[in-house]
Amino acid sequence: GMSDRGPWCPSLDDGIVARFHRTAGHTGRDPRMTDTIDLAAYLGRWMEPDPERARIAATVQGIARASISISALVAKGALAGAMGATTGKLSGIEVQKKIDVVANDMILETLRDCPVASFASEEADCALRIHADGQLAVAVDPIDGSSNIDANISIGTIFSVLPALA
Repeated sequence: GMSDRGPWCPSLDDGIVARFHRTAGHTGRDPRMTDTIDLAAYLGRWMEPDPERARIAATVQGIARASISISALVAKGALAGAMGATTGKLSGIEVQKKIDVVANDMILETLRDCPVASFASEEADCALRIHADGQLAVAVDPIDGSSNIDANISIGTIFSVLPALA
């Protein structure tokens, strides 16, 4: 079971679903690759050959949970409040919006339960130390394209999970 994966691998049964398709050359579809598989099951299979991957899997799961929360907030639109209001700060080359800060905080809070040493975000001036004994570093743009959010244009979360520097 998943409970023996170590302290940094919370339950991987969040019901996050992804569909993976791949054709197998001239023989048509590979039936094993057309089934629906949730993210937890995929990451569970991915980490089986190397238990050290459990830390990465737990971190990706955490980011996925935060992304679902961000999606729910964005879906509320104006009912969530003045999320499109600017903070007066620049985030990269764009004006930072309240939704950027809120999304950043959602991801940061989720990563506190993951084996992450440091967290760098487009929304922050410098990286933050999360866990002194963490083995991973996470870089993120919590809401890429937030300047277009009022125009109903696609947005997304961009992230990278890397080994932490000693």
